[in-house]
Amino acid sequence: MSDTAAQKKSLRTRLSAVTYAIGPQQKLQAAELITARLLSLDCLSSTHCIASYASTARELPTSALNEALIRAGHRLALPRIESLKEGRMSFYQVGDLNDLIVNSLGIAEPAQRPERLIRPGDLTLVLLPLRGFDRSGHRLGMGGGFYDRLLTALNPNCLKIGLAFSQQEVPSLPCEAHDQCLDAVLTPEETIIFNRTVL
Repeated sequence: MSDTAAQKKSLRTRLSAVTYAIGPQQKLQAAELITARLLSLDCLSSTHCIASYASTARELPTSALNEALIRAGHRLALPRIESLKEGRMSFYQVGDLNDLIVNSLGIAEPAQRPERLIRPGDLTLVLLPLRGFDRSGHRLGMGGGFYDRLLTALNPNCLKIGLAFSQQEVPSLPCEAHDQCLDAVLTPEETIIFNRTVL
């Protein structure tokens, strides 16, 4: 393991404990504030094909946010794990969150329906989970490589926005050649912009 990979692993462990310690009510309040921030962005004034995710207990809750995106008329795509070993997932359009199925990892995901498959190149905005972020737009992912593979397949104009608690911010993240920067990070307290086209 390289020094950078070891640093990332250590940070993931520490930041995972930080987010796990945030209480359920505080998480729901944070999610409400972030949803309002997202919907107020100028880039959301027109309809988009948006990739989001179904959150786990250690992440910012996304159910209300995803419902709001559907109600606003956006095409919502959620990930389905296709191969855990290969770190590969696909995105499928979802019109009703009640249709999601809980997989063996306890994560809600859409059914594998070919007619609802959304290709990465068709996405115009991606909402990303993260373990940590810094003020340079760097993102510390979950460690499985799923989003690293997605980000390389996106249209160059697709916006990448991280959703986070303010407690997940660090002064500086170790970076590797394949890491891609975010266009913005939304926290309950702040909209942090790295790419002005988000506004």
